Amino acid sequence: KYFLRAAELSRIRANAAQLLQERVNRELIELNMPQVIFKVDLKSRNVLANNGMDQVDFLFSPNPGEPLRPLARIASGGELSRFVLALKTVLAEVYRVPTLIFDEIDVGVGGSALTAMARKISQLAASHQVILVTHSAQVASFAHTHYLIEKQVENNHTFTRVRKLDGEQRVQ
Repeated sequence: KYFLRAAELSRIRANAAQLLQERVNRELIELNMPQVIFKVDLKSRNVLANNGMDQVDFLFSPNPGEPLRPLARIASGGELSRFVLALKTVLAEVYRVPTLIFDEIDVGVGGSALTAMARKISQLAASHQVILVTHSAQVASFAHTHYLIEKQVENNHTFTRVRKLDGEQRVQ
């Protein structure tokens, strides 16, 4: 009975992996990464486990001619940031997540790639609540609402203040 269920789970995973690859690769193109190849690698293990018998790895090739290798080992900070945004975008559609939170997801990204990220986040904000921590004016300029988060020390105690910015404060 276990092997029948594990085989069914593997079949479902293979279908989902194909769909995830297609959608994430499409998002990566929109995030100014047209040469990147992302692949979900499924391998059968001979180990009984409560989550089936598959080994799942995310493989990544950032440049033409480079072999697919484990994403966690080869992606640069900027590539990883854009991959996470692409993955969250795809999964937000599937899981219908009402709020997406990004903490400095734009680190290591600049120029036109950063603008592509900002546009993608802005598109997500049309159908989701997006909370984004950024130091990038380029990204922040796409937001509808801005808050300034400041760390302060008073009487030898550190605390954080958050205040909504309006008008000229947003520009500053």
